[in-house]
Amino acid sequence: MRLHKRQWLAYAIGLVLGFVATYVFWSLFFVPNGTGANVVVGLLIAGGITYTCINSVGPRIIDAILNVRPHVATSLYTKRLEKEISRFERKGAETPRMVSMAMRAVASDVKNGRTLEGDTKANIAAVERYITEETKRRAKFRQVPGGSMTVAIIAALVLRGFVLQPYQIPSASMVPTLLIGDHLFVTRFDYGIPTPFKESYIVRWAEPEVGDIVVFTAPPYVQVNAGEPWIKRVVAVAGQRISIDGTGLMTVDDKAYPQTDVTYDASYENYTAGGWTLRKNIVHKIEQTGEVSHAIYQNQPEQIPWPGRLIDSLPGLKCGPETCTVREGHVLVVGDNRNNSHDGRRWGAVPIDNIKGTASRVWLSVNGSKHTFKLGAFFLPDIRWSRFMKGID
Repeated sequence: MRLHKRQWLAYAIGLVLGFVATYVFWSLFFVPNGTGANVVVGLLIAGGITYTCINSVGPRIIDAILNVRPHVATSLYTKRLEKEISRFERKGAETPRMVSMAMRAVASDVKNGRTLEGDTKANIAAVERYITEETKRRAKFRQVPGGSMTVAIIAALVLRGFVLQPYQIPSASMVPTLLIGDHLFVTRFDYGIPTPFKESYIVRWAEPEVGDIVVFTAPPYVQVNAGEPWIKRVVAVAGQRISIDGTGLMTVDDKAYPQTDVTYDASYENYTAGGWTLRKNIVHKIEQTGEVSHAIYQNQPEQIPWPGRLIDSLPGLKCGPETCTVREGHVLVVGDNRNNSHDGRRWGAVPIDNIKGTASRVWLSVNGSKHTFKLGAFFLPDIRWSRFMKGID
């Protein structure tokens, strides 16, 4: 078997090992018919495992197998040394003259059938020392301030903290605008410069507006999943009076948000601890919330009026029997899936300082209720390609 075929064999062994490792890893951390949560992270980890197996584990196994045939093993090893030196040269390193001479001598010895003995062994040792020293030097560069690794980490933290932050939709509270498994970009700077690791802003140059879809840290009084990031739509801001009548029509400062019926037979897939279920006979409407026109869902045409006489007051709201007024520094948020949303109608308004940013675009949508590929415990959920890089209203 020629040299290049043995290299391909090494890669094939690594690929198989990578697939096996991925299969075991996937079955431990992901279950079929889930929400598709963290599948993107899982795929990145699986890719890393497979890459390591192909480029490191497979060649090492072949080296061990071929050790009984020294000339072939030396040929493979020489090829790997040449690859390392070429990698340094592509990054701007100048190979020392003595190392180049040693490498040419090794290549000549291999061509003439010599193995890891005598001068060949000494020349290989010289090349190995150079590669080890150059690798350490580059690793040291990456660790010092200004090194490539440090710069990459700082850039990632700045991007996530001040520019864009990823977010995944875990529930059906914003259906039909946002679906379970949607992966979003959240714009962090729309309202100001947020304070890292705190619920506040260093500088704030704008206020949330009616119709904005915001991601926020759930305040303690939501009781369920407090402190986690939530996503809802702003329906009233500070100083505005709001009420909801028996048809679900919102009225803010004596002006109704217009609604248009679309259908009484809509449906959507919902996920709970018991798995996926199909919700049918849903009322689908188009609502004009401020300047934003968007779809909403209701379970039935008749709704319970809000706030109602049983609501005395809620955090961030000053309520009477007919209306609630949003207090200063707060906004009232509601889900577009009006009967399947744990939102401000139940627990109050959100402090503006808790808002992380606005939802700007769906960059990936994963449908965990369906599979594109399944092999035993390994599966890949369905991708909603129609929602790729979709804007959000």
